[in-house]
Amino acid sequence: MKRQIPAPVATFGSHSPSTYTGALVHVVPATAFPSIQNASALRGRIAVVQRGDCSFAAKAKSIQAAGAIGMILTNSSEELVRMGEAFEREGAGVDIPVLMVGQVMGKSLRDGTQVVLEVKHELAKVGHHHRFHQAIDRSSFFVVPCASHFYKLVSKLSRKLLNTQTESSKLA
Repeated sequence: MKRQIPAPVATFGSHSPSTYTGALVHVVPATAFPSIQNASALRGRIAVVQRGDCSFAAKAKSIQAAGAIGMILTNSSEELVRMGEAFEREGAGVDIPVLMVGQVMGKSLRDGTQVVLEVKHELAKVGHHHRFHQAIDRSSFFVVPCASHFYKLVSKLSRKLLNTQTESSKLA
């Protein structure tokens, strides 16, 4: 069972239509600041990092330097913000894909889970001045966890629901 979760991509970092596959690793400390303590564990993997303590671009540079192939930033709320223009200059040289997910999704990402980050492009016309339309690139990532992780989750939720229903019927 695959599950696709659209997530906004930073305006810095990789925007090429590509697919990145790797295991998740949570960064220590969670905000990747002031320095990454588990840098060797990130090599060839997709880093999960929490928002806070330093800029999005500073996190991405540290994570890329540690050898990660991608970065999933978990927000402190469900709001997904644009990691954009203010960080483009600071993010120069970042070549890995950088995306953001909400707090709930971020908490569900577990170390070792295999995911696919699929960069998709959709050109959209925005703005209108006389006959000029500006085309912008609206990139998204899709986090596709492997079935085994979600099978365990669905199995656990099913047991919990069954136990709740059993307890409710005893009270009735």
